[in-house]
Amino acid sequence: MNPISRVAAGLLAALLAGGAAAQFNTDAMKKMQKEGLERLEEEKAAETAKPAAADKAAAARRAYRTGNKLCLDARGALSVEPCNGKAASQQWAFDAGRHLVAHDGRCLAGASLVKCGQGKFQLWTYDKRGRLRNDAGQCLQPNNAKAGAPVSAAACSDAPAQVWQ
Repeated sequence: MNPISRVAAGLLAALLAGGAAAQFNTDAMKKMQKEGLERLEEEKAAETAKPAAADKAAAARRAYRTGNKLCLDARGALSVEPCNGKAASQQWAFDAGRHLVAHDGRCLAGASLVKCGQGKFQLWTYDKRGRLRNDAGQCLQPNNAKAGAPVSAAACSDAPAQVWQ
């Protein structure tokens, strides 16, 4: 076989093999397209559910006030500030996972605001005594009774500073 015939035979073989590969890829592409459409539908359904959950959390938002009329505030560092019913930074909500969530979506972890996750420092309850208590056995309390005071998480006790209304 001469060199031109070999090249022609090689090209013909490549074209025939490419045709089979194209058929296989078409089937694979159809399958991937179907899976992609199913995922897109699932994502749309999830997005539709998010506003309802956000509305429910927004409706459950509330302020936590100390005995001396200062409210837990997430503006900048966590602190207590004079209560202002219109201040978004003083609105808090418990989500389904027991996170105490600030107005901006960050979660309370000890006495810090962080991206929500798991762990005993991020799981909170509002107990019968009116304390905000995490699963690490810490309760939230202002460091003093003055506006602007930072807030800390300390071992839970009967201290009036740990009571939130």
